[in-house]
Amino acid sequence: MVLYACHELASPTTTLNRLATYAHDSGFEVHRSFFDTCALHTKAETRPQWRHAATLLEAGAATGVVAPTETQLAFNTRRQHVLRTWLIEHGLFAHYPLQETSATPHPTSPPPSADLVADAIARVLAPARSGTVHSGDFQLIKKAVEDYIPQVEARARGRRPDHAQRSALLAAEEARRRLHGRADEAANTAYLAKLACCAAALLAHLEHLAANPTSDRATPPPRAST
Repeated sequence: MVLYACHELASPTTTLNRLATYAHDSGFEVHRSFFDTCALHTKAETRPQWRHAATLLEAGAATGVVAPTETQLAFNTRRQHVLRTWLIEHGLFAHYPLQETSATPHPTSPPPSADLVADAIARVLAPARSGTVHSGDFQLIKKAVEDYIPQVEARARGRRPDHAQRSALLAAEEARRRLHGRADEAANTAYLAKLACCAAALLAHLEHLAANPTSDRATPPPRAST
């Protein structure tokens, strides 16, 4: 199997490790891992690492590909049709361990994965975006912001008052302010783009704080002697 991912926000190591764990648990032998750092709307054939992966797959060096979601390989419906046809023609298969069956999360569903949020952010902020607000993207990003705010605040508080902590808390406050804007802004593409930027900032802070779980923790004061 070939492991592949493409997005601008998440850590390559974290993403590929998750894919490797899935492949191992599924009994797949991993041949190579590839990761492109570019926007999801970038055509697959112009991504340097995907071209290497596709060459190996077409040569029969691997039997399929594991990617977080299908949108990581093919951004829209037309490209997904091309991808599926290519897979069939070469006798290949694909696994998407983070794929969700519905684009719109149910209010009681678990928090959306970072990869799905990154996909939605990329769609919203893509330069070639049509200007249409997709309700699934709006609900996904809105839920992500709602989930990320308390996570960022919980991780940032209790640390030394350094730049990373202050930036994280400011990002959470800005996201909260943006989240509680006027209700009629929910149908506004500019508002959605700003909310997507908030989600991207929160996600970046979460990844940074998670990568440094203890180093910034404030030292508790010594207990008073009895």
